[in-house]
Amino acid sequence: MRRLLLLTSSATLLAITATAAFIYRNRAHYRAAVLQWRAAVDGISQFASSIHLREDIRPVFVHPLPILLAVLSRAQRPPPSPPCAEELSAETLAAASHALRFACAAYGHALMALFGLVPLSPAAPPSPLSSAAPQPEERACIARYCGLPPADLRLLLVGDSSCLAHFVALDRAHAAVVLALRGTASLSDAFHDAVAFTHPFCGGHAHAGMARMARAVWAAAAEAVLELLAAHPTYTLVLTGHSLGAGTAALLTLFLFHERGLRAQPGYAPGGAFPPRRTPIKCFAFAPPPVFEPLAAAPAGSLEAVVAVVVGADCVPFASLASGRLLFSRLHALDDAIGALSSGACGRLALGLAPLPPRALAAVDIKPTDLPLMPGAPTLCIPARVVAWLYPPAEGAPPLELHSPARLADRGITLRASMVADHMIDVYTARMADAVAELSCATAQAET
Repeated sequence: MRRLLLLTSSATLLAITATAAFIYRNRAHYRAAVLQWRAAVDGISQFASSIHLREDIRPVFVHPLPILLAVLSRAQRPPPSPPCAEELSAETLAAASHALRFACAAYGHALMALFGLVPLSPAAPPSPLSSAAPQPEERACIARYCGLPPADLRLLLVGDSSCLAHFVALDRAHAAVVLALRGTASLSDAFHDAVAFTHPFCGGHAHAGMARMARAVWAAAAEAVLELLAAHPTYTLVLTGHSLGAGTAALLTLFLFHERGLRAQPGYAPGGAFPPRRTPIKCFAFAPPPVFEPLAAAPAGSLEAVVAVVVGADCVPFASLASGRLLFSRLHALDDAIGALSSGACGRLALGLAPLPPRALAAVDIKPTDLPLMPGAPTLCIPARVVAWLYPPAEGAPPLELHSPARLADRGITLRASMVADHMIDVYTARMADAVAELSCATAQAET
């Protein structure tokens, strides 16, 4: 018996030593992963507090949330979302890349400098579009980043709780009037913004807060936009934004098409001013959260006008009240499934040093239909015909794939260590540049 105990203790010690040696040899990889997961945990915790899921389902977990997130990321098997047969031309992708500059510029100098998009200027204001009136240095920075003369930046409005910060610009080189909406400065803010009940909007239901913001932005920007369109009747109206700005821009696009359809009806008495029917409307939405359902109810022509872009493992395009409830239901089921395991055993599961037990795999098979109904919390979609999903450069792999917004909505939130980092504007800027270069090269080779 004593010999058996000694052998067991020796085997345990050898296993611990081997695990420690493995982690030490790969310490650089794990250090980076830990930092990325820390940001993801902070974001998910903020998400939970925003929708009060811990009170709605159960107040606590047995195991630490970071462990559960890492194990769940291994256990998740997102439903397949085969690419659409549709294609995105190199010209459209280049136009999206150009629009991204306006979406980034809407954050202002300070945040663009923080993400390395522009050098930090001592003369620029300390915070992005946050003072009562934007300073001349702020205007100059935005115009320079967008490739515009300062005089063509016609309107720069500070946001508040009722209206997003935004600017209106005349883009002569691309024959466009651009309305760029500011997004959120952090992932926790993005999660908070993504969480809301729905409200009737343009024939369907939309994220209540962003639908309200869309109307407020148009009320503030319409005069400047329509004045420029009247002076340049052949120009396109381009709406763009990142994160919260993207979701609001997409809903504003639906709103403008909805009003256009109503104004075409005999006897309709329009309220407010809107772009003339001859004006093409285009929206470039980067990292948009799902904000509308059902897609079949969207105004005619509106979905085709929206180009939605998602990069890598960015989780915001999948974040909603419904997906949050599903995520935390799976976390609780997983917590129950591995509740009897020791902290060390759970740590090995999280690090990928041990195979997942069948009960852990089965615990994540909860479907949205398994949850009790919550009025006002349907599965929302990104309002676009297709979503362009950009991936990190890889030899032999396409730079992007086009996916159905409805199929993407069914995936829920997929947990990855880079789910936070991939949401940031510097990553979107780099991936867009890579995709444009690869697609342009492929197009040139095909033509020769």
